Amino acid sequence: MRIAYLAYTPMPSNKASGVNILKMCQAFAELGHEVRLYNPRILPCATTSDLATFYGIGESFSICRLPRPRNRLKGLIRYTRSYRSSIQSFRPDLLYIRDHGAKIYIPCRLKTRKIFEAHLLHLDSPYIQDLEKDPYLRQFVVISSALKHDYAQHYPGLLSQLSVHHDGANLTTLPDSSVNSIFLKSQKVNVAYIGNLYPGKGMELIQKLLPIADFCHFHIIGGQGDELELWQERCSDSENITFYGFLSPAVVESMRTQFDCFLAPFQLNVMIGPGTDAAKWMSPLKIFEYMASGKLIIASDLPVIREVLEHEFNALLCRPDNPLEWLSALRRVRDEQERCAEIAENALEVIRTKYTWLERARQILKNELAMQ
Repeated sequence: MRIAYLAYTPMPSNKASGVNILKMCQAFAELGHEVRLYNPRILPCATTSDLATFYGIGESFSICRLPRPRNRLKGLIRYTRSYRSSIQSFRPDLLYIRDHGAKIYIPCRLKTRKIFEAHLLHLDSPYIQDLEKDPYLRQFVVISSALKHDYAQHYPGLLSQLSVHHDGANLTTLPDSSVNSIFLKSQKVNVAYIGNLYPGKGMELIQKLLPIADFCHFHIIGGQGDELELWQERCSDSENITFYGFLSPAVVESMRTQFDCFLAPFQLNVMIGPGTDAAKWMSPLKIFEYMASGKLIIASDLPVIREVLEHEFNALLCRPDNPLEWLSALRRVRDEQERCAEIAENALEVIRTKYTWLERARQILKNELAMQ
């Protein structure tokens, strides 16, 4: 089957959406399909090889760097014809459209089977409304049951096409000399947080843990620019924290197994952009990458997190507003190593059987292949 994956995410960048898109393209290709990624936001200087190195993927699919609209209205109108022509020349059997790619590709009116994937609720979107009436839409993929519920409420015409497929992770880690640059502390519990430093992602809680969890050293991998400088300044009085800044997904994958445990300290509101709160619907990529590391996860006890993690089975869950619960969980990492290893192994087994990128791709395409 020929699959055209239609995206509108900057690449390479620090956005988790880029990881999801490229890992899924690779997974579709590994299942034996011919895959071509169309994206107007791939940096002009970035080659296919550059993206493969940055994201830790193979070069098993092709990439088409389309021109990027410079004007939200005139640009879309002007480029629709070129998008349509380029995609039709590939003669895809399936269009796979990701989130904001809708505003670029839905106006093309392509009469081809479509799967749309959404990670946020797009309210009053003319593009989603078009999909709701599109006879070629086969599946509307969302990343959590909570997001499925809200789409069903706001777009009842999509109810029969809605399906939940959480994020994923690769089991293997990539060898890289960068592991030598991790500042592990031999007499401490080495605790890692991987991700952006936006409000609500959890640095607020980690800052509170620094003075009371002095038996731990916190490794913060992610963040850049003003947000990184802000948290470096706020934590400047603490000696048990190291900031690494943003590292490429491939480098981070090579580092994951080096730590004793991971934190996913999401707060009740998680701002991923101006006015965009994802706490209710998110399926955090870091959760699955943590699970694939084979090390204990300590995460916030939120309904959307409980869709994947179960307290005392594959993670330890703590209330996001109670630092003492997190402190108690960190003490267990130090004092109950065998039990924590059992919980981590359970998480790894869940990834193996349910949440690899390959299994995610297989489940999404299952109905499409049955219809061929």
